[in-house]
Amino acid sequence: MPDMSLGANIPNPVLSLSWEQTAIAFQRERAAEGMILGAAVAESLAIPRNGVSKWTALRVFGRSPLRFQFIPGVAIPGEHTHGLLMTLQAIFQSRVDHRLFGRFLRKRIGIYRSVRVVSHLWDLLATRGLARTQRRTDYCGVLGNPLVRAAAVSLLAQGASNARPWLEQSNQCTTSLEVSTAPSLLIAQAMQIAQLYEANQLEGGSILRCLMESTDSAAIRSKLEQLADYLSRRYSVAKVAKLMGYPDGIPRELEVIALLSVYSWVRHSHRYRLVVERAVLLGGECAAVAVLAGALSGASLGKKMIPPEWRKSLRLYPYDREWIENVIARVKDWPHGVEDIQAAHSEPSYPIGQLIRNIGIGCFQLIHTAIRIPMAALPRSRARKEKSLPTQSQK
Repeated sequence: MPDMSLGANIPNPVLSLSWEQTAIAFQRERAAEGMILGAAVAESLAIPRNGVSKWTALRVFGRSPLRFQFIPGVAIPGEHTHGLLMTLQAIFQSRVDHRLFGRFLRKRIGIYRSVRVVSHLWDLLATRGLARTQRRTDYCGVLGNPLVRAAAVSLLAQGASNARPWLEQSNQCTTSLEVSTAPSLLIAQAMQIAQLYEANQLEGGSILRCLMESTDSAAIRSKLEQLADYLSRRYSVAKVAKLMGYPDGIPRELEVIALLSVYSWVRHSHRYRLVVERAVLLGGECAAVAVLAGALSGASLGKKMIPPEWRKSLRLYPYDREWIENVIARVKDWPHGVEDIQAAHSEPSYPIGQLIRNIGIGCFQLIHTAIRIPMAALPRSRARKEKSLPTQSQK
């Protein structure tokens, strides 16, 4: 595969990973800003299309250019982004103790779910409908996806011999370790690459090779080898999804989401806009794929590579810009000395403001459900039906 690095005269280094490595301050700052903003923008673009088939979304919302349609003209992210921020907050509270981290994270998830009853029911119904056409689901419900939390954990789990205890505590909050361990480690390792190396040092093939060497899952390694072959052939993200058996929408299978997120990132490793657009147009569980791909791309490239017209429209209510800047500053200074860890604090959570936001989001979800019903009820053409049916080898 030809060299795709930004600097034509700069050779791509051989990438390697170790949890004992610690990123320097400016790398952590770049990665934290890019991860948060990249994930938030990507989810805001994907929310209208999430949970419906690729072709229904194209009929209702069009193809491109993408724009913020959930709340027109305003970027309002959903549970994935807030789960990412919640994870960072729980880590700050933990005093670098993974057991305390698990306790604080479970408490935050429980409180958040208690004020999202309408959204939780709507989410379960969408999952049930998607499961009928896409076999099984690995998670459901508000804040159920552990992969987004794995990206946040990876940003701060450095200087230790193993990040697994932190990931296991996160996974146990919403999913079984059996289905979540390997995909979570894959996303965590990808985020480490995005944080530890400069964008002009990264090339899609070298990223996949490093991930293959780092994983201890034979199944994940085999799939990454397949993705490397697809990348060498310059296959699009949509074509890879189709070859994996999902032409009309991504299911809630953690392994599928993790692999397609990584492929979306490496396929367009220096173009945040293309990374997000290709992920959003996949249909099905496109918000999870877009959030992870956007977080990886944003962490690698930094916030300046996120289109300014998308960044300026972003609203993370009830959190303001100062709140986000304080969180980024905490990440930048990590890991702290013993005295600072004992005195460390997380930013306030604003439960009343969160409740107000959740009520507003619930209303817009009902509106979008009403928009989708007429289009979803229309019969599809025979060609579309045949494309969405699994082949004999996929059954």
